[in-house]
Amino acid sequence: MAKRSLQQAAPAVSSKKPKLEKGDSSCCSEEKGKPERGKERELQALAEELQSLYTGNAVPAVKAAKVDEEKELLAGALLASVPFLDLRTKKVRHEKLPFLLPHEWLSNYFLQPGAVQEALPPKDSSLGQQLQRVKEAWDNREPKEGREPEQGKPMVPLGLHGDGVPVQGRMNQSTADFITVNLLASNTFASMRVPITCVESRFHAGSETAEAVHSVIAWSLQSLGEGIYPHCRHDGGSLDKARKQKAGKPMPARGGLVQLRGDWDWNCKWFGCPQWNEKNGMCWLCKAKPEEWRGMSAEDRKASSLNKAEFLECLERRGKHVSPLLMLPGVCNKTIKPDWMHVVDEGCAAHAAGMVLQELLRFTPDRGVDSKARRLWEEIQSLYKAKAVPASRRLSKLTAKDICKPGKAPQLAAKAAECRYFCQDILLDLVDSKGLHMLGPHERAVHNVARYLARMYGHMENFDSKKLQKYGEKFISQYMALEAEALHEEDNLTWHSKPKIHFLGHILDEAREGMRPKDSWNYRDETEGYQFQKLWFRRGGRTTKAEKVLLKWAHEQPFLSLKEAQK
Repeated sequence: MAKRSLQQAAPAVSSKKPKLEKGDSSCCSEEKGKPERGKERELQALAEELQSLYTGNAVPAVKAAKVDEEKELLAGALLASVPFLDLRTKKVRHEKLPFLLPHEWLSNYFLQPGAVQEALPPKDSSLGQQLQRVKEAWDNREPKEGREPEQGKPMVPLGLHGDGVPVQGRMNQSTADFITVNLLASNTFASMRVPITCVESRFHAGSETAEAVHSVIAWSLQSLGEGIYPHCRHDGGSLDKARKQKAGKPMPARGGLVQLRGDWDWNCKWFGCPQWNEKNGMCWLCKAKPEEWRGMSAEDRKASSLNKAEFLECLERRGKHVSPLLMLPGVCNKTIKPDWMHVVDEGCAAHAAGMVLQELLRFTPDRGVDSKARRLWEEIQSLYKAKAVPASRRLSKLTAKDICKPGKAPQLAAKAAECRYFCQDILLDLVDSKGLHMLGPHERAVHNVARYLARMYGHMENFDSKKLQKYGEKFISQYMALEAEALHEEDNLTWHSKPKIHFLGHILDEAREGMRPKDSWNYRDETEGYQFQKLWFRRGGRTTKAEKVLLKWAHEQPFLSLKEAQK
């Protein structure tokens, strides 16, 4: 782009001296070297473009030149003081971190005709019932003085997602934590994730950073829940001039937080949820302990369910911080959703598929595990072709190490979506082709695992709450039976179950109440995480990167327009 611009502007910067007419004294005038009329603008454009090439090595020149627009975008973000770790001194220091506040952009979006109604769920749906419980919690709370909620305004369900994504640009790869919000019930924008802020993990100062970031988001969601613009900042400070003009005014609609999505690591880091091996309890939804969860049924999980007060007490007892988000009306530990993608596709289904494939290697005639795996891969490819499975849903490869890594329990090494479609479309046919259902009790049990897994996936895709619950419980029970059969002192890898299978039980419990696993899984969130990863600015301080990411996202993403999206 720069080369093309330089070539176009070449005539305007020619070094050839013009011939002077007799009596011409322009060489002595104050306008010496001034370009001819009409070419001054071209030179100015060239100068701006050249300057933009050196303003940032990761920002395109066209975007870097939009200085006024960037100032406007930064003015729209709230700068809040957040504690970060200084890597040089190893001490905590406060820096200004930018936030795109949900209550501000959502209020502007809801002014569009039909935007509020389009973002509301059916009242009889599972999401509608969850929203109703959150709305009642807001309406029944004790309001602060001058902060009576706008009860006549409709409330729209919102979801928050958090995840860490690897970012490039240094010798040692780092991770950036992104927090986004989305409109759960919108047919038009449900899949769109709007960033709130981002933090580089290496500057994370533990619970201090998490609590400070969540306090800003909770303050914004507090205003949305009330349906009234705030009178002061999250820390009690004065608002800027533009925000003061809206203080105390009603919003066109309210918003309620219905989902908190993330993987287990995120929930532990940002919400203080227990790790899988904590002796006093390994689950944020019930009182299961590491030695107990294997034998728990749906009735056991329900009987030992953790309510909000008990969960907060557990956090205090373990010395964990309480996220300000959990103090919002209607938000509790049940709002933190276990995710199908991490729990099943990357968890217990991947383990089950690896175990079944490991068993099938015994029924493959070739010698050597590598040759057996190659023969199995050829059979899988034939099944893919016969069933016309799209290339995007197929395993990319299968080797012996993709089935079981040395010294590890068998686990299918594949992307989450590849594993999902493999378990749903291929695995059972592959097992049937080996005739396991006609052999001994152990082989029939292996066949049952593949059969129940395939049926569970089928009823998840075409949601049938009762059958999903039925075959999901059968899958868990049969898997546990094979683990019990295999366990002895010298074998802790064969049919080894992991705690994620316990969270599959919780997902099935919610499915029984009508909640579709697809309504809270993280597939779209992970896709957006990849997009934010590409926006990450390679150089800068603890908060410079967050500013650049938000600016570049706002440049590339036009403001939500329901009218334009529905054309």
